[in-house]
Amino acid sequence: MSSTITIIGGHGKIARILTPLLVKRGVQVHNVIRKSEQMSAIKALGGNPVLFDVENRSSEELQDAVRGSDALIFAAGAGGGSTKEAKHTIDYGCSVKAVDACKAVGIKRFVQISFIGVENEGNPEIEGEIFHAYRIAKRQADHYLRETNLDWTVVRPGALTDDKGDNSVILGYDLAGEKGSVKRANVALLIDAVLQNNNTIHKNIDVLDGPDPVEKALAELLK
Repeated sequence: MSSTITIIGGHGKIARILTPLLVKRGVQVHNVIRKSEQMSAIKALGGNPVLFDVENRSSEELQDAVRGSDALIFAAGAGGGSTKEAKHTIDYGCSVKAVDACKAVGIKRFVQISFIGVENEGNPEIEGEIFHAYRIAKRQADHYLRETNLDWTVVRPGALTDDKGDNSVILGYDLAGEKGSVKRANVALLIDAVLQNNNTIHKNIDVLDGPDPVEKALAELLK
């Protein structure tokens, strides 16, 4: 397990579940956040808040914010209600900045949250222009990451829910044809497990709620 981990999107729902999991294992967690009023919540979880606006700062400036970390988790997103332009600047642009910053300061391990079916072409007339822009942004971000020499893993959950985590999932390399959702808490458990298993490097891992504990499901997937 890496001893220092930076989470971009450090006040997001998954990040706030993941942070205490990592802290419990003795990891120093640096949560990159945009608003000073989020600092107390991060401290209460055991994380170290880093006030930095990735969207409006450069990759070169980001280097100082992430320097010294052993791994980086990109969990940021424009979120619901945002514009097509925000999908591009945050879901794609901020990911690229994070990747470039990691390359520059020598952080090799990079875990990115994407979504199941991101590689599907999609149709803006069916899924809506905003979601289609999100699909394109995430797909481009994933492709950019995979073309680097970083030790990347892309975690691709289905539709996210806020139900209580139960450590019961199904994992696969391509679950795009499956219907289902996944609890954010279960995604956090998977990311925690991914960070502890180098066999997940250079893998795209889809996750839905299912029958097996994360540890068992991951072991089966990586056989």
